[in-house]
This record gives sequence, C-alpha cells and structure tokens, in this order.
Amino acid sequence: MNGPGGMVLDGNAVRSVDRAAALLLALGESQGEAGVTELARRLGLHKSTASRLLATLQKRGLVEQDDETGKYRLGLAEVNLGLSPGMGGTQRLPRLIPKSRALHMMVTGDPVGPDQALQAGIVDRVIPEENLVEETMSHARKLAGGPTMAQGYIKLSVNMGLEMSLAEGLALERAHQNQLFASEDVAEGLKAFLEKRPPKYQGR
Repeated sequence: MNGPGGMVLDGNAVRSVDRAAALLLALGESQGEAGVTELARRLGLHKSTASRLLATLQKRGLVEQDDETGKYRLGLAEVNLGLSPGMGGTQRLPRLIPKSRALHMMVTGDPVGPDQALQAGIVDRVIPEENLVEETMSHARKLAGGPTMAQGYIKLSVNMGLEMSLAEGLALERAHQNQLFASEDVAEGLKAFLEKRPPKYQGR
C-alpha cells in the first residue's frame, strides 16, 4: 500500500496503522505535534516516521484533520479498543445530554469539537486558546472572591439533588439554606447591600 510522500506500507505496517488509529482515538490526541509525539512514544517510532504515519491515518480517514473547530476533541473512545467507557462515562454522559446523543458518541467513539460540545451541552463555554490563561484566572478570581461557602452548598445541592426525588431535593435545599442563613457571609452580604459597597466574604 502506498502512503503519502511515496511511503510504502506492507501488511505489518498496515496493522500498525490500525493499531495507531485505535491508540490515537483512545487517547484523544489525533492532531498536530501532540499526536506525533504520543504516537512515536507509544509505538517506539522516530518522530519523522510517526509524522508520516499520522498523515497516512488522516488520509485513510481514521483520524480527523484540523478544521475550523480547532485541534481539540472531546469524546469517549474506549469502544475503539473493544471496551466500554469507564469512570462513570456510561452513567454521567446520558445524564448530561440526551440519551440518544450520548449513546451515539459512546458506541461509535466519534469525538466532537469545541463548538459541537458547546451546542450539545457537554461544556458551558468555549474559550479561544490564546485567551485561556487570562479567562481562567479571571474566572478563578471571581469565584475565590465570592461567597465560597454558598458556592459549595449550591454545588452540593445540585449534585446530590439530581440523585434524589424532587421532594427530597427541595428538602435538602432548605436544609442548606438554613445553614447558610446562620453564616457570617450572609450577614456580610446583607450589610454590604444596605451600605452599597462590595461585600468581603470570608467563607464562613
């Protein structure tokens, strides 16, 4: 079989191509320098050989090439190795997005790009790579300067409540609210509101 640039692939090489494709899909590293580096490391290849092999995989349609959505992909690719998603993948994804969409992603192993992930509701925002650090730090500072005790109880109420009936979830919410009403942060928040100044939360 002829590969790109006159590269000739025999039967063993073709099997290596299939193995490499499964590896890259499982790792989610099918793009650019990261894909070449990981391919070379896992298969014990020189980087120039790994680069040609990656080009062959892309030509055969076994891995995607860079497009307008960028180099990043998100998915559950375990099925490409004959496995089912672990670490809660089969349980959490169908709770996050429609079951049919989750099943499609899991049984095909097809990854999605950032915009697709945003549209499906897998992620809640997409940030350009060049702004990632700035946006991340800005978001972290906002959360760190906020009422961290209330933020923690909100997460707890949502995560635990989703595993309960609505009546149980509402009872849990009320219990958490009662605990927050007794906190110093609530007193500070109300005081700051009346004094028309930014609150200074302490997380207690």
